[in-house]
Amino acid sequence: MSARLKFILLSALCFMSTLWAEDSCVEAKRLVQKGISLGDSSESELNYYRQALGLCEKLSEAHYNFGLVKLRQGFPDEAIDAFNKAIALREKETKYLLGKAVALVERKDFGAAK
Repeated sequence: MSARLKFILLSALCFMSTLWAEDSCVEAKRLVQKGISLGDSSESELNYYRQALGLCEKLSEAHYNFGLVKLRQGFPDEAIDAFNKAIALREKETKYLLGKAVALVERKDFGAAK
């Protein structure tokens, strides 16, 4: 196989991977919306966020909503982990920071919640 053909095939593969990743994130956003529409803090709602993150790990909204459900279920440590992941992706998003602060207060870690 010639070097030029290898280059063309590799370029096509990279392009297809990019398209697949974009499609996956679009589907992940749809799953997040389904979870939000449930809004009952159930395992079903959590599963939508898990599925979304399986498709698109960089989707900060999925991490954030996962954290909200964990917080409502009484698991502040798991919520903090999820909020930290959301913050790492979008550090200036106020609601992510507030979610983490609420979880820290729930954990009675008042100093860290400031």
